[in-house]
Amino acid sequence: MSFPHITPELARRVEQAEAAYFAAWANAWKSVRHTADHQDFAGALAVVHDETARSTYNRVMAINAHTAALLDEIIPWYAAHNRVPRFDITPADAPPSLLLALADRGYTQTRFDSAWVSLPTRDTPRSDSYCWPIEAANFAPAARLYADVRAGPTESQEMLFDGMMDLLRGERFKLYGIWDGKLVALGGMFVSDGVAHLAADSTHPEHRGQGYQTTLLSARFDQAEILGCDVVAANTPFGSPSL
Repeated sequence: MSFPHITPELARRVEQAEAAYFAAWANAWKSVRHTADHQDFAGALAVVHDETARSTYNRVMAINAHTAALLDEIIPWYAAHNRVPRFDITPADAPPSLLLALADRGYTQTRFDSAWVSLPTRDTPRSDSYCWPIEAANFAPAARLYADVRAGPTESQEMLFDGMMDLLRGERFKLYGIWDGKLVALGGMFVSDGVAHLAADSTHPEHRGQGYQTTLLSARFDQAEILGCDVVAANTPFGSPSL
């Protein structure tokens, strides 16, 4: 893997790609379940979900210099949905005025996230498995595997299944899978402004530890290069074993 020099401009592109991915999820749930929405606040993206209070789905992303002045519009927008937003802040866009404005409204720093950024390449290691793009005939099995693996106390299987089904019908989200008699592992990639944002990695519990995600990572690096992306990125909580 090759790692680019991280500039404030690149950090913003990576952040905006992740924001576009979550906007696509919000659009999917809004379309099929009428339970999510998103709104632009002078370039900052606010996403909200009425079915879950999990901060992953109720957050403000791509924050910029204008966000501090709009907090008294953003916070009430969430309150109308009975939600409290999480604000995702990149160091390049964290002026003291924003941090002070958030502190004045009772917000505190709760965690760090890590952004893993690389260049597309075809020299990443592979396992002996081979993966295939998920085509329309396999949308439902793929969405079911994703929902089964990812569902938990804050996200129902049907909520995740419905959202993934709608997301797969779009053009910017690509999902790849590995079969071992049945579909056992998935890896997704959302393309935005030359950034391939990796997401939706899911492996059936009985098939973990076999190198499937290594193969899926390699396949997505290949596809990112084919699609003309110049950056591959993923986000995870700081210290996560996924990094």
